[in-house]
Amino acid sequence: MKKVLLACLTLTLLSCSKDDASSTSTQLDKSIQTSDSNIGYESPYNFYGSGSNIEHNQIDYYFINETDYYFYVTPNFGIGFHINDGNYYGNGSMFNTLGTGGQVYGNYVPADELIIKPYSSHLISSFLPVPNTAIMSGPNLFSFSNPIITSSEKSELAKRGKLFFYDFSVLDNNTPIVANERVKLNFPYDVNSSTGLPAPWVHLPFNDNHFADELIFNKETLEVCSTISSSGIYKNKYTFNYGGVDYLVFVEQSTYKVIITLQKVI
Repeated sequence: MKKVLLACLTLTLLSCSKDDASSTSTQLDKSIQTSDSNIGYESPYNFYGSGSNIEHNQIDYYFINETDYYFYVTPNFGIGFHINDGNYYGNGSMFNTLGTGGQVYGNYVPADELIIKPYSSHLISSFLPVPNTAIMSGPNLFSFSNPIITSSEKSELAKRGKLFFYDFSVLDNNTPIVANERVKLNFPYDVNSSTGLPAPWVHLPFNDNHFADELIFNKETLEVCSTISSSGIYKNKYTFNYGGVDYLVFVEQSTYKVIITLQKVI
């Protein structure tokens, strides 16, 4: 029964993405979302531009496990909007991780690990881009217990943050199947300055500090993205074989949700 219910949930989530384009058009008077059909990219992160809170619409973070194994997931967040306000540069006491090397973009901090049990799912939903326990209370929030992450960074992520990648492991009870792998937020492969960036995407003058991939941003929505190369090591999906069966971990998103899924390849 759990398998059937979880499969239904996944199908419902994926089918909803077909309605995203129409719902976006009704929100343009209040916000701008990154939905670029020219390159096939959709994102739930938008630039609202009201005070210090950038995000306006609800973002749903889904964690789905459709296997017999335990799925350990660590979300990694960074500053997600190119707003040029200079709050991070040189401020080592307040932004000692996000502002590493005087570079505000391409630096990331890990949230606490989430454990998704076999045939189960988890949802974190909020009108803040990175809802976390440092600025609000509730049962389904991200938390940052690493002492190196300052309270200022946690607060700034809540207002202007974005998910960039996941670290994950898969365990068969206590036996590691996959350990410490990574998948990035989905972005169209090989869209970068070397192939010619289409408007309104613009190159940033430095690379991602974790992957050495090019960073670009959208001049209309101000969203910062880490590019993906088809020949690169890290992408939005990861496949592995265990017990003669192929499995897939993948990330997908629409204009209001981000989903990471572990499933058997049928």
